[in-house]
Amino acid sequence: MIAKFKIDERNEILYEIFYGDISLEDLEKIVTRQMQESEFKTISKTFSDIRQSRIIINSTQLDTYVLELKEFLKMTSLQWAILADDPHSTALSLIIKQDPFFQKKVDIFSTITGASIFLGVDLDEYSQSQDDFIQID
Repeated sequence: MIAKFKIDERNEILYEIFYGDISLEDLEKIVTRQMQESEFKTISKTFSDIRQSRIIINSTQLDTYVLELKEFLKMTSLQWAILADDPHSTALSLIIKQDPFFQKKVDIFSTITGASIFLGVDLDEYSQSQDDFIQID
């Protein structure tokens, strides 16, 4: 398993958790799978928990991914909270945040509480039970 996710229409949030080594191809696979869900177009917030993963992409690949995300997200007012706990993942997340398009949309956190405040959603309910999450292998 490389990820699992849940879309909560009530709170308009995509909650995703990443596992193990994640490549650019994995990120693209994950987003493609999420977009297949009919509720995907209702989201206005994303919570990405990358604490159990290691993002293994170089800066050129990250630039490509950021361009793809910008193209997809240009018509939304998405807020994106990234939960990271290691320097490499935090640095990659900060590179995304530095892009002018994402400066006010993305923030990086070391605690669920900080991410909850940023998104205005109680994220504890998602971390309690993940039985209904969709798994991506």
